[in-house]
Amino acid sequence: VVNKPVYASADGYISRLKQSSFGYGNVLYITHPNGLTTVYGHLNKFEGAVGAELLRQQYEKQTYELELFFDKGQFPVRRGEEVALSGNTGGSAGPHVHWEVRDAQDRQLNPLQWGGFSEIQDHTGPTLQALAVEPLAIGSRVRGRFERALLVPKLQPAPGAATVWPDTVTCFGPVGLLLQGFDRFDGAWNKNGIQRVTVRVNGQPHYQHVIDAVPFPSGTRQVNNFVDFAYARTAGRTLQKLWVDEGNDLPFYTPPGLGQGKLDVEDGKVYSIDFELADAYNNKATAHLVLKGEKPLDYAKLPGAAASAAAKPKLSYDITRNLLRATVLNAPADTAGLPAQLLLRRGGRQLALRPSYSVGAATTYLYDLRAGLPDSLLLGGVR
Repeated sequence: VVNKPVYASADGYISRLKQSSFGYGNVLYITHPNGLTTVYGHLNKFEGAVGAELLRQQYEKQTYELELFFDKGQFPVRRGEEVALSGNTGGSAGPHVHWEVRDAQDRQLNPLQWGGFSEIQDHTGPTLQALAVEPLAIGSRVRGRFERALLVPKLQPAPGAATVWPDTVTCFGPVGLLLQGFDRFDGAWNKNGIQRVTVRVNGQPHYQHVIDAVPFPSGTRQVNNFVDFAYARTAGRTLQKLWVDEGNDLPFYTPPGLGQGKLDVEDGKVYSIDFELADAYNNKATAHLVLKGEKPLDYAKLPGAAASAAAKPKLSYDITRNLLRATVLNAPADTAGLPAQLLLRRGGRQLALRPSYSVGAATTYLYDLRAGLPDSLLLGGVR
């Protein structure tokens, strides 16, 4: 439903408005004496004198799309004063008011940190959907492989539940932890993000993020580095990284700093991992996971689907974290009975790359691209 009255959240003045077919659509900004600004987006109509001023300038400039800025004394408003009518303008998927609180640095703040919203109730903790462990360096392994282990409970945990992963996950080297989950308000169907995640390793603090302020607009783009964006687009599962990845300068990590949250797993050691997920009302859910360090062999043969006798070799590759991962199905064997070496060519030079491991008929080769970008890959007659 559109054209519902929209009221000023507190005393202040209208400092800015914009009429647009994109983004927030018709949006109004009210600046308050404490330095905060409230934002009201996707409106259908601006009310009062400020709406008349917009119309006057649109005729004067002969344009529909227009952004205006106002001085402190031009359009004062009082708390509860009707300032607009709700709508469905801009990039809106349905009639609603997009409402924000921003500070003087234009950071989008979590309004629930001040409380006082009787209509927003939340009495249950977040819901955990999955955990994951990911290798972060060329020598890292998870379950003997250079690939993420996705840990999905057989039954979806209830909101606020304590989840214990039953199996110990073997790994080695620098690894990253990830999780998928959501939170809901009472009586609401839409899913919210998890405001606070804390990780303890062997009882000691290891990682925490608290999402109370996101820089705008840079932070909204950085969120794609806070989660695994590519995986979300291809697999439909949004995993939050529980470490500070390269290029991520979001301000809500404790302590701050690149690499914070990575875990360096040593051979033979056991790591007891405890996760605490909390919402803005301090409702919580927990999860527990055990990792054990297991140093990989120079070459490991892992169980998997075997090749058929007539199958031909097939080469594929992908790139992650500056690393080339080449996979060869049905790789030919060398004189020692091991999968043949993969040749990386660049110009007139070539590098012979030994296999890292095989899973059934699939053999994996790993190469750090910071040593140089190859022109081609060759294994026998397969390119």
